[in-house]
Amino acid sequence: MISRVLSAELAEHAGQRVKVAGWVHRRRLLKSVSFLIVRDRTGLTQAVCSGSFPSRRASSR
Repeated sequence: MISRVLSAELAEHAGQRVKVAGWVHRRRLLKSVSFLIVRDRTGLTQAVCSGSFPSRRASSR
């Protein structure tokens, strides 16, 4: 099971698969990779993603 981890706790989970929930603070799109800066209540986390993302802001529910 994938557990949700806060940004401040990520170092304790190195090498594990975790879920980070928060707001997209910044997005940088390159040719083959994207960098997402995710903000939660404890700080910022950078996620490196491959593949494509929608160009428009997704609506929250």
